[in-house]
Formats: sequence, structure tokens, C-alpha cells
Amino acid sequence: MAGRGHQWPDVSGSHRDHAAMAKVMAKAFGDWYARRHGREPSGEAVRWLAGDWVAGGTLPGYENAVSPHRVRALLAYMDDDWLPEEPATAAAYELLPEWVRWSGEQAGIPGPSGAP
Repeated sequence: MAGRGHQWPDVSGSHRDHAAMAKVMAKAFGDWYARRHGREPSGEAVRWLAGDWVAGGTLPGYENAVSPHRVRALLAYMDDDWLPEEPATAAAYELLPEWVRWSGEQAGIPGPSGAP
């Protein structure tokens, strides 16, 4: 980054508070989902998705970055570490496409029609 004239972002203090960031993201996603679908998503599933999405180690300012690799990594983590018998696990798998769509919108990725 330095070779291209960029500086590494400050990763100290509140910028790296994953729990606080996950809470903010879960709330924002829940509000977005409710407006879109007319009902609240499973709160526990949203908290779990947000926590693991943020814990993926993104740099500050890139919390909503979306890529096929990031989605595959989260799915692999969910397959390996989440409890399949938990109702929130099934709810999270169902919410994941909407979580990715919401994250993409937050990151400014245009939709299929080319419009954000």
C-alpha cells in the first residue's frame, strides 16, 4: 500500500471492536430486512451472522465488502462450527443471501440492472 501512496488504516481502539461493529451491523440489517419483507428477521441468527462476518478480519471501512471467497469462507465456517440443531443456524442459512445482498448495497455494489 505504501508503494502506491496509501497508508495502512488505524486498526487500534474502537475501529477493531468487533462486538460493537457486529451489533451496529445486525441492527442496520434487521431494519433493512424488516422494510423489505414486512417482518423482523430472527434476531439471534442476525447476531450470529454479523458476528462471524465481522470476525472475518476485514480492515476498518471494509466491513461490508462482499466477494465469493468471503461468502464461501463464512459458509465453510458455519458448516464446521455452527450447531445444526439450533433453530438460529437454519434461520441464518436462510438469511445469508439477504445478508450478502444488504452488504453489497452498503458497499455500493450495483445490482443486476446496474443500479445500486
